[in-house]
Amino acid sequence: IDKRYEGKGMMSEAFEAILEELFVKHHFEKLSLHMATNNSRSLKLAETHGFMREGLHRKCFRNYYNELIDVYSYGILKAEYFK
Repeated sequence: IDKRYEGKGMMSEAFEAILEELFVKHHFEKLSLHMATNNSRSLKLAETHGFMREGLHRKCFRNYYNELIDVYSYGILKAEYFK
């Protein structure tokens, strides 16, 4: 998201709408996310919405600079989301 709009809750609102859509309309039972370990804003967004860290994948993804980076996997079950 553009730096001018960071911290205004726009990503959180959009993320919430996507989760609702996937769990309610499309009947997903689990959602998974994979994020760079240094992406603090995305990690916080996931955790704020109930996602749990499920693992660390070392040197498994190439970033913009073609460097291999570590990635966390996060997941949430439908039942957890609707608690």
